[in-house]
Amino acid sequence: MESPSSTAKWAWVSAASASALAILIAPWRLLSTDAFLALVTGREIAQHGLPRTDELAYATHGHVWTDQQWLGQLAIYEMDHLAGLRVTLVMQALVTAVAFAITAKYALDRGASEAATLVCGVAGFGLGATFFTLRPQLFWIVGFALLLVWLGADSRAPSKKVWWTIPMMAIWANVHGVVVMGAMFVGLRAALGVLEGLRDRNLRWTGRNVALGLAAAATPFCMPYARELPHYLQQINHLQSPARQLPILEWNRVGWPSDWPFFVIFAAITILMVVVHWKKLSRPAFFETLVLAITGLASWQASRHLQWFGMALAAYAPLALDATPVIREGRVLARVASAMRLIGPAVFFILVVRLLMMKDDTLERGYSLDALAPLSSAMAERPTSPVAISDVWADWALWYLPELRGRLEADVRFELLDDAQAREMGVFLFAKPGWQKVYPEAKIVLVARKAHEALDKGIRAEPGATVVWQDKLGTLVVR
Repeated sequence: MESPSSTAKWAWVSAASASALAILIAPWRLLSTDAFLALVTGREIAQHGLPRTDELAYATHGHVWTDQQWLGQLAIYEMDHLAGLRVTLVMQALVTAVAFAITAKYALDRGASEAATLVCGVAGFGLGATFFTLRPQLFWIVGFALLLVWLGADSRAPSKKVWWTIPMMAIWANVHGVVVMGAMFVGLRAALGVLEGLRDRNLRWTGRNVALGLAAAATPFCMPYARELPHYLQQINHLQSPARQLPILEWNRVGWPSDWPFFVIFAAITILMVVVHWKKLSRPAFFETLVLAITGLASWQASRHLQWFGMALAAYAPLALDATPVIREGRVLARVASAMRLIGPAVFFILVVRLLMMKDDTLERGYSLDALAPLSSAMAERPTSPVAISDVWADWALWYLPELRGRLEADVRFELLDDAQAREMGVFLFAKPGWQKVYPEAKIVLVARKAHEALDKGIRAEPGATVVWQDKLGTLVVR
C-alpha cells in the first residue's frame, strides 16, 4: 500500500502516461503533411544550408523563403537520419509525455488532486490532439509547458527563475512561430508586474519588469531571419485571406458542431473560473486566468491554437476543478488516475514495441508506397516535365524521391505562393471550373483520391490522359 506522500510524488505519471498512450495508440496519425515537410526541409538544410530562396518547388522557384522553423526541421531530420522514423515517433511520444508531466507537476504542487490533474490533462491533450504530431513545434510543447510553469509560479511568488524564459525563447524562435505568443505572455506578466510596482511605488520591482518585458519582445528576432520576420508573420496572417481562395483547415475558426468538445470545455471552464473567483475558492492566479482566456479565444479564431489552450488547461485549471465536489470527492476518478499511474508505463512499453515492429505500409497507411516506383519511372521518361501532386502527398513524395526537387509544382508551404498562385492551386486541387488550364506544363499528376475526389475523376477523364498506376488511395496519370 502506497503512502499518501509517495502517491502524491508520482501522481504526475497519470497525465503523462495518458498523453503518451494517446500518441502511440495510432502512430500513423503522427505522420501528417507537416511531418514530411519537416523531413524534406531538414534534409535541404543539412545538404544545402539555410535556405533564402525556394529551390524545391517549380511554381515558387526563386521566391523568398523565410524558413523560421529551420532548427526544429533539422532536428527532426537528424533524428530520423540517426535512428529511423519509428524511433523518432517514440521520441515524439516521450516529448509529449514530458510536456504534460511538467504541467501536471505544476498543478499538483499548487495543491490540485491527482483526479483533477488527470481530467484536465486528458481534456487538454484531447483538444489539441490533431496538432500533437511530428512537426517542428513538438519541441516547443516542452518549452511552452516550462513557460506556463515559470510564469505561473512567478505570478504567485516572484522568482529569478522567470528569467529562464528569455534564453529559452531565444532558442525556440528558430523552432516555431508560437514564440510570438510566448513573448506576449512574458510581456503580460511583466506588464502586471509594472502595475504592481507603480501601485506600491517600488522602483526596483518596476524596473525589473520593464527589463523582462523588453527582453521578451526581442526574443522572436534571435534568428538568422530576423530582418525577414515581420514580412514572414504578415505572410502567415494572410494565409486565410479571401483573396487567396485556398482554405487551410488548421487556420479556420472552430465551428459547431464539428468542434463541439472545444465549446463544451470552453463554456465549462469559463463558468468554473467565474464561480471560483466570485466565491474566492481555490483558483488560478489572475495571470493564469488571463492566459486561459487568451489561449481559449485564440483557439476560437484558429483551430491550430487548440493545443496551447489545452496545455494551459492542463497546468492552470486542475486546482479550480477541485472546487467541484464530483471531482474533489469522486472515488471513481481517483481510482482511474491511480490505475493509470500504475499501468500506464507498462502499456507505453508495449505500444513502443508494437510501433518498432510495425510494417511500413501499416505505419504510412495514409500514403501509397506502391506509387513511388511508377512515379519515378514516369519522371525518368519525361525528364523536363514538372510534376503536380496533391498537396497532402507532395512533401511525402519529395521525401522519398529527392529527384522531385525543383520539379514539384507546389507543396504545403502555402506562404510562398502569391495570391494568384494560391487561387490557381485551389482551382486545380478541387477541380473547379478551368482547372485544366492550371499547370499545363505538368505532364505527370499524382492525386490523393480521398482528399481530391473531383480532381481524381476529372484527370482520369481528361483527353489524352493515361492512368499508369492506381489503388484505393491514389491515381498516377500521364497527360
